[in-house]
Amino acid sequence: MTSSCRLLVIADVGGKERRHIGDEAMLEANLDGFRRLIPEVAFTVVSHDPAWTASRYGVDAVALLGFPLDTSAGAEREAILDRFLADATSHGPGNATIDAVARADCLVVSGGGNLSSTWPDLVYERAALIHLGGIFGKPVVVLGQTIGPRLARDERRLLAETLSAARLVGVRDLPSAALARGLGVPPERIWYQCDDALFLDGVPESVRHLNRSGAPVIAVTIDPQVRASGEAVFGSVVGQLRELSETTRAPLFLIPHAFGRESAAAPSDLTEARVLAERLGLPHTVIAEGLDAGQARQVTGDAALVISSRYHPIVFGLAAGIPCIGIYGDEYCRIKLQGALAHARLERWTLTYDDVARGELLTTAIELWHIRGEVRRELESRREAWREEYCQRWDAVLRALDPAKTFPPGGASTMFGRPTREVAPALVSALEAQRLAWEWERASFERLTARCDQAQSRVRWLEDEMGLRRTIRRYASALRWKLRRIGLRQQ
Repeated sequence: MTSSCRLLVIADVGGKERRHIGDEAMLEANLDGFRRLIPEVAFTVVSHDPAWTASRYGVDAVALLGFPLDTSAGAEREAILDRFLADATSHGPGNATIDAVARADCLVVSGGGNLSSTWPDLVYERAALIHLGGIFGKPVVVLGQTIGPRLARDERRLLAETLSAARLVGVRDLPSAALARGLGVPPERIWYQCDDALFLDGVPESVRHLNRSGAPVIAVTIDPQVRASGEAVFGSVVGQLRELSETTRAPLFLIPHAFGRESAAAPSDLTEARVLAERLGLPHTVIAEGLDAGQARQVTGDAALVISSRYHPIVFGLAAGIPCIGIYGDEYCRIKLQGALAHARLERWTLTYDDVARGELLTTAIELWHIRGEVRRELESRREAWREEYCQRWDAVLRALDPAKTFPPGGASTMFGRPTREVAPALVSALEAQRLAWEWERASFERLTARCDQAQSRVRWLEDEMGLRRTIRRYASALRWKLRRIGLRQQ
């Protein structure tokens, strides 16, 4: 790796119209890391909003290749991918993004949780760029990913082709490491890492004024899926957060992590924070609107407790030594939240939507509130190991970006780039959590099946009832007609 090079980086950053703090945080952390290690590095970032990205981060930027999101558009995505690869192979019509790949020295896929069937457009976007990197002979590294857990057949095939060609695949949770291995990525190229933003530097002091009292506060981030799941869950969240704040005398700081387009009635964390604040009716609740990644991390780090249904508030909390509770409603979110907490061996501090509806958020939060000093000390004791992983990871990244370097084979003392003694307990815990999640999903499926059976039985009863009523009405009508005929004859 020379002292100057150009990296093409793809990250899921938005722009003026929509923002996602976690994706911005991972990009910022990776740009900072490369700038420290490669003195004259230059960047081209692939972005939803190239002009905004270029201005904000001091980089060159190009647009996404552009794949449709619609899950039914698989054939269209395949056709677009084939066209891009053919154009690159034949040096066909110029495309600014393809040209940027050709000019770059290396490709970097920045952290994210978008290699999943939920976002087929982003799966194809990243796979296409990795494919293009291979066509132009560029080394590729992939950092900070959650992969899956659900992948369609074409997405699985595509990721198997592309991730196995990457020089390094960084995953932030062990289920993703196992899935990467199943996709054919050589084990010595898989790196089990902390989130890219755990050591995000340059945190500003400009948001200290939000907590004027200096009293302990509780940082809360709730995404739109919680309210969309129904009043049984959202109403329970409202009631328990209100009681938690009154019991602990700690104001609630609501910190949106995804926002924009609220004027178009699009759901966002900011919308949820406003609804939540109104429903809470507490005078000292604060909505921390429009923060950037550094500011959000600062506000989160000033809290005494973090409660979040999103991933990066947990990361920011752990980075500052703050106890955290994660709330999830599906397997994808479970893997992410427990994956973040697993780096601190605190993955048990997560709750399902059903747990919340049963009132367990309040009891869990109060329990964690009372032992928060002990948990903080435990988190501080892990900081050195996190820093060691961070430094070793960047050494591996630089080695991966140098085509002249080879990867040493993994030994019995290492697993996914980390000491086996550190990974093995987390892997056992992840497998147990996976088993419990499958049992929970099976129980949820059985409850749903029972409800469907009940509904179907009700429909059959109604059909029978309506059939009986129709028969009675028919006979009654015929009887009335006959009585009228008899009456007419008697006249």
